[in-house]
Amino acid sequence: MKADQLFDGEAPPPPPPDPTVAIQRLLWIAVPLNLMGPCLFTGVPGAALSLWAWYRADEELARLEAGGLPAALRPRLVQIRWLSSLNLGLCGSLLLLQLGLFGIGAYQSLLEVLGGMIS
Repeated sequence: MKADQLFDGEAPPPPPPDPTVAIQRLLWIAVPLNLMGPCLFTGVPGAALSLWAWYRADEELARLEAGGLPAALRPRLVQIRWLSSLNLGLCGSLLLLQLGLFGIGAYQSLLEVLGGMIS
């Protein structure tokens, strides 16, 4: 901030908005989608949202390093990036489980049982 701006009477620019709120919303949506993935086939959208949350947290950390965000946000951004990484691992594990269930024919058997109950 220049000295002229300081004594000019102009208000300083407002601080940037907190980016962690939007990233946490992504994770709040992604986690249930991932957990319901093997049953309701929502794993791929959950994985996409998890990856997007991880990318956004990483992007905001880079912005913090460049001085565009307050340093007080660092612990929260690191925690969100860690949670996003954990969620991506969970999503990968559940997608492998779903692949295994497809491989052993569990979904086909379930459809046959449900079809028998409806008829």
